[in-house]
Amino acid sequence: MTPPITIRVLVCLVLLAASGPVFSQTGEPAGDARHESAEGGPTIDDLDPADGQVSADDLIGNLERSLDIIEAGLNRGRLTSEEIDGIRQQIDFIADSALRTRTRAMRRTEEQSRLLDALGSKPDDTEPPEAARVEAERKRLEDALAEHRGRIKSANVVLARVDALRIRLARAEFEVLARVLGQRTETPLAPGLIAEAFSQAPGQWRQFKGEISQWWKNVEFDRTRFVTVMWWLVLLVVVMAVVLPTRNWLLRRYGPDHREESPSFTRRFRVMLAVGLGNVVLPVVSVAGLYVVLLKSAALTDALHHGVWILMISLCQLFLVTGLSAAALSPEYPGWRISRFTNDAAVLLFRRIRLYAFTVVGLNMVSIMLHEPSEGRSFSDMLVMDVTRDSLHVLFGAVAAVIIAIAMINVLRDANWRFIVIDDDGRSSTTPPGKLVRIFFLVARVGLVLGVAAALVGYVNLGIFLSQRIVWSLLLVGFALLLRAFIAAICNQAASREWDSGSLLLDKLGYSGTGAARLMFWVMLAVDVFLSVAVIVFLLLIWGVQATDIFSTAAKLFYGVSIGEYTFSLVDIGVALGLFIVLFIVVRLFQGFLSNRILAQTVPDVGVRDALTTGVGYAGIIIAAVIAVSSLGLELSQLAIIFGALSVGIGFGLQHVVNNFVSGLILLMHRPIKAGDWIVVGQHEGYVKKINVVATEIQTFDNAEVIVPNSQLVSSEVVNWTHKSTVARVVVAVGVARDSDPGQVRDLLLRCAEEHDDILRTPAPTVVLRDFGESSLIFQLRFFIREADYMLITGSEVRFAIIEAFRESGISIPFPQRDIHVVTPGVAGGAGSTTLARRRHRDETDEDADPD
Repeated sequence: MTPPITIRVLVCLVLLAASGPVFSQTGEPAGDARHESAEGGPTIDDLDPADGQVSADDLIGNLERSLDIIEAGLNRGRLTSEEIDGIRQQIDFIADSALRTRTRAMRRTEEQSRLLDALGSKPDDTEPPEAARVEAERKRLEDALAEHRGRIKSANVVLARVDALRIRLARAEFEVLARVLGQRTETPLAPGLIAEAFSQAPGQWRQFKGEISQWWKNVEFDRTRFVTVMWWLVLLVVVMAVVLPTRNWLLRRYGPDHREESPSFTRRFRVMLAVGLGNVVLPVVSVAGLYVVLLKSAALTDALHHGVWILMISLCQLFLVTGLSAAALSPEYPGWRISRFTNDAAVLLFRRIRLYAFTVVGLNMVSIMLHEPSEGRSFSDMLVMDVTRDSLHVLFGAVAAVIIAIAMINVLRDANWRFIVIDDDGRSSTTPPGKLVRIFFLVARVGLVLGVAAALVGYVNLGIFLSQRIVWSLLLVGFALLLRAFIAAICNQAASREWDSGSLLLDKLGYSGTGAARLMFWVMLAVDVFLSVAVIVFLLLIWGVQATDIFSTAAKLFYGVSIGEYTFSLVDIGVALGLFIVLFIVVRLFQGFLSNRILAQTVPDVGVRDALTTGVGYAGIIIAAVIAVSSLGLELSQLAIIFGALSVGIGFGLQHVVNNFVSGLILLMHRPIKAGDWIVVGQHEGYVKKINVVATEIQTFDNAEVIVPNSQLVSSEVVNWTHKSTVARVVVAVGVARDSDPGQVRDLLLRCAEEHDDILRTPAPTVVLRDFGESSLIFQLRFFIREADYMLITGSEVRFAIIEAFRESGISIPFPQRDIHVVTPGVAGGAGSTTLARRRHRDETDEDADPD
């Protein structure tokens, strides 16, 4: 079958899955809790004051009476999990109604306030009275404003009572959970319990077969159902005949190639997606589609439906765990592995994860035959198993807790978690996971052991609870770490030139390699924050915290920060920050387009281009900041007041920063220096690399970066060799012997200058007899060159030529000679002193020569 037909078949299965009924965890249709009535009262749609049926005041009164009824129910105590679920739905309905009422009242309050502001203030006693119509309108608006403000306060009271009831409800849920987990039975190791469990097993098996036989008999006598079941079996065969060849074709076409030893990251990335699609997505979609078809056509009993549901979930978990681990670890093809696991660790970890997955599937199959035990609900509506109804279920629960703990501890062994680390010298070594991960694994091992111990001493429900929650927590953290490593690999690749995104960062946006790496660091920091928050939320859900409590707490954090008359939220701040980032990227793209496409063709001066580009960047960033702040609801006039209040602090605390910033603007506009100029500032000399906001980067001839504050460049003396022109004068000083012919020396110096190609003929080179030294005549050869950048090189080449010319003409470059007398007091043979030695000392440096 060709791939397009395969895709159409899979789409049909997905549509079938989407068209089926949605079932809750117990197999019952999941209704919309928002539209359920509280104590038989009106629904939220009936109580909506917008339709004119019920006023806002009546709605608040109904909500308060519903809260009174809920409080009375909580005061009775000893609630069941079903009663707690019903109360939670009522509380959510009340909170939603109160929030909608408060939001509507706040909106009307803002409208009335704007209308009152349009009327202006009331006239005082010294002013003439306002018109009667205006006075009546003002009275009506003030009454309406007071009414809406009262509704806001009443809604706030309702929401405060809701928060208090949620706390009490959480305590009641904890009591239910404690009753289920605190039930103790006889230890599963007791011989009597084991014997009784084995005696109950045949009866349980006969009951399971009887349910299947009864279902099949009912289907046999219904010809329509029989045909439907046969059609389902045909569909099962067709799906298997389509999915398996498609998976094999996908892996052959896009899977790893053992002949390629060092594939690129892009190839490995595509292979990982192909493996994940073939081993995870296709099987899971097929199983889910078949489950929906079977559910709609097979007329299953409640018990069989529950067993089919467990079977479907088990198969999906098996495909998900084994498929993702195979894509991430790539045990058979080490060269195609994206993760940093060592070969031995990857193979061991994959085998043990697969063994654990099949172990869980086997336990689920046994639980289908035993029927699902009775269930209680925890905070998060995640089922808490109660296996204390008979000896068979107690024994099965204890054995399941032990097997799950052993299989997961086998996965957490240190040998499975070894990583390859490459140092700066390119040498590779192995290392264990980070300290935080090791601590997490240690806590998980201890928890699994405690779960087994609790199950063996009789607290089987507690043992199963600990084992399940720890395994789910480990799977969640493992998936988060895998996703984080996957995103990190993509970010590192996105900053290289192998992908178009890297070329965009490095070429279009003007980032250097270090700048792109820094940008990826901030991206990964945002990813880490997001993943950490998501993991914490899901861990809270796994361990029993109600989702409503989490979301209500998050809502307070997101919407409850008030400063004066304004209310700020993390959502608004995030939107403003995202808007600023988008506008900042647009500004950088426009800067690159302006510099590379427009100014490069119209403005030949590099300094002018840099100044214009930098100015556009400053203006764009200021505009982006103003737009982002305005999106928070702040008016520019109020921002001006805030900035005016901050100006005093800026004047004292940030005066140097402001001074450098203003100096930078002066440098960009007046342009006494520009990028590429050769300048001398104090003891530093080099080329101007870039004029930034508060400082200028200078690259010295030693390839060192000197950061000079802009204020120093404006207020102090700066030597700029290339400000107006690149033509520069070079002075070469040389000393000759006193008996040399000055005219011959002058001619030789001029000839050396004229024979050099880089020396200008206009103005012509000149020779100056500068001074009479102690042992030489000091001459200076002065000439001009086109490029000041070659001053040292040209001067050096001319000096080499002068040495060669003087050697050929017999002109010597003298050095000073000195006699050193060592006087020793008290030695006979002289009037108190005698010359013992006379030395001739040669000084290799001509101190009479001009340093220029």
